[in-house]
Amino acid sequence: MKKNLQYMLDKKRAGTPITVVTAYDFPTAQILDEAGIDAVLIGDSVGTNCLGYQNEREVTMEDMAHHTSAVSRGVRDALVIADLPYRGADNIDDALTNAKRLVGCGADCVKVEGWGEMADIVKALRGGGFAVCAHIGYNPQIHDKPRVFGKDAEQAAALFEARKRCATPARGLSCWRWCPLNSPAESAPNCQYRQSESAAATGATGRYWS
Repeated sequence: MKKNLQYMLDKKRAGTPITVVTAYDFPTAQILDEAGIDAVLIGDSVGTNCLGYQNEREVTMEDMAHHTSAVSRGVRDALVIADLPYRGADNIDDALTNAKRLVGCGADCVKVEGWGEMADIVKALRGGGFAVCAHIGYNPQIHDKPRVFGKDAEQAAALFEARKRCATPARGLSCWRWCPLNSPAESAPNCQYRQSESAAATGATGRYWS
């Protein structure tokens, strides 16, 4: 069965963890899909992990298109999520053009880095018919070095405001990277999230919610 955002939402409502694993090539994607992983992510980390780049900002649309095509050929059932690379969503026109290309390469969903400032981009992508994952918290395309976000109440509130602005128009799929589970985010003002309600894919640095 091909998985989609509704499948993710159904798992969240059932209290079942969502599994998301990164892949950059056909054989890895095929193994993950056969193992029943819910979603396979082609991250811009392909640049530093496979291509010898110094950071994710060097990754191009050509790189992402190439690796998205390879991964999608290995996937039958999993949701395929592909990163829009650095400068790939600078404006609405670029975001729509680049999302269309990644979907043409086999992506089911595009991931956009940024906090509340990306709300209009996310809304435009959703309006264009694209499934979107809003990536908040630590953003390699934006922040110079990894650090944890949401350790104090003010920053936690900013995270949830970003989620409200970006994940809602994206119909709810969001990635929280380097945001601790025991963060003050859980008690931020007007917080609609509680640990007992989350459907999370837990890795070294990220968790996904619908």
